[in-house]
Amino acid sequence: MKHILAAACAVIALPATAQPTLDAESAAILQEGLTVTAEEFIVPGYAEFAAAAERMTGATRDYCAGTGALEAAREGFAETFLAWQRISVIQFGPIVEAEGSMRVQIWPDPKGFSRRAIRAAVAAGDPALLEPGALEGHSVALTNLTALEDLLFGDLTPGAYACGLAGAIAGFQTDLARDTAEVWGASPFRTAYDTAADGNAVYPNVDALVREVLAGAVVYTDRLRKFKLQRGLGDAAGDARPERTEARQSGLGLQSIAVSFTALRDLCGVPY
Repeated sequence: MKHILAAACAVIALPATAQPTLDAESAAILQEGLTVTAEEFIVPGYAEFAAAAERMTGATRDYCAGTGALEAAREGFAETFLAWQRISVIQFGPIVEAEGSMRVQIWPDPKGFSRRAIRAAVAAGDPALLEPGALEGHSVALTNLTALEDLLFGDLTPGAYACGLAGAIAGFQTDLARDTAEVWGASPFRTAYDTAADGNAVYPNVDALVREVLAGAVVYTDRLRKFKLQRGLGDAAGDARPERTEARQSGLGLQSIAVSFTALRDLCGVPY
């Protein structure tokens, strides 16, 4: 642990540069720590997210077909939502492509973009939107978990267009989670991640990679403070505004905070 912390601190303390700042031995130690982090935290985290999303999709579609319970779909949503809160501490790699993590969750959404997107889609009732893969390329306001929460925890009737849309959004999330998990398993990106100490087209050195890892964790921690805690609590006694807290419809806000702290603890507890 001392070796990896010393190497990481050396990288943080120096300006960003394409030139390596560590000697070969320190770079190798840091690379080993990053690879262990991928195997023991990142890969299992994305696998859990993908598996939860798949169960959520199945339960949602069963309910909409009249063969399942709404509670099962809501439980699937909760499992998926909380799995995302955990793995979203990883703020680099394939998840930041395109419109980044907003593809999974837009929050805060003070202007109600997700709710407005849902209402517009339901009002239009375009059946083509419910076809497999049809949501690909559509606004993230329509396809993210905040939009799905609005449907699943509202007045959702089996057989209705809104129910079909919920199933389509759940399917979109499943595809996104599965694709991201696969990239972390075996892909050119994963190869670049595991060989950063040698330098490659993605990471010129391991310094560049560890900066991404740590910068992402800093962003995650700041969002935890600023949005999950302070946004609802306010700055002083009497300023609390429950309507500004996360996941109010599903009642998952407190669990989301707990999972976020646990994710930070577990990430820091990975060997190396």
